[in-house]
Amino acid sequence: MGVPLIRRLLLAGLTAVGFGVLWSVAKGNAGGVRAAAGNLSAPWVILPLLGGALTARAKLVLGALVGLAMTLIALSAFYFTNAFVLDLGPHSSLADIHLTMHAVGDIWFRYGVLSGLAFGAGGAWIAGRSSLGAVGAVVAVLLVGEPVALLAWHQIGGLGFTPDAAVSTVEVGVGIALAAGLFVRHRQHD
Repeated sequence: MGVPLIRRLLLAGLTAVGFGVLWSVAKGNAGGVRAAAGNLSAPWVILPLLGGALTARAKLVLGALVGLAMTLIALSAFYFTNAFVLDLGPHSSLADIHLTMHAVGDIWFRYGVLSGLAFGAGGAWIAGRSSLGAVGAVVAVLLVGEPVALLAWHQIGGLGFTPDAAVSTVEVGVGIALAAGLFVRHRQHD
């Protein structure tokens, strides 16, 4: 018998908090590779995709709501943690929290509403019609596709910065390794 829905929802919420905190700490206050890795988009859409798949299999509305909640929780945890990670000057912790949490209404939250709903519902839909391996394949495509899309966008002049080669290489490598692992697993079950 599966894990009851309330437990899966609590786990999804805790996962989102942990993701937001860890992503903020990993990105840190510096530039370079940490900043480039911290600015990746794929992990932020993979989170609701997996949440919808694992929590709401085949229930699109529930998947969308789980994806939305996970995204907004993760973003809130990210910005809250920024108050303690970033060097915001000589302020009290409360003032730093106020400075970072003003971002709650910013563009990332608006995009997060859209991506959370879409990817949460997508994860639920894919998991309801196929195996979790299919969800893993989508994750692999997202990991490989983001650097490719950024590079293409940069080449046509739509991106004001050059994507970090090391971060892009690692992201593509993880995506290819995941795809290869899924392929091998699928072949073993045939």
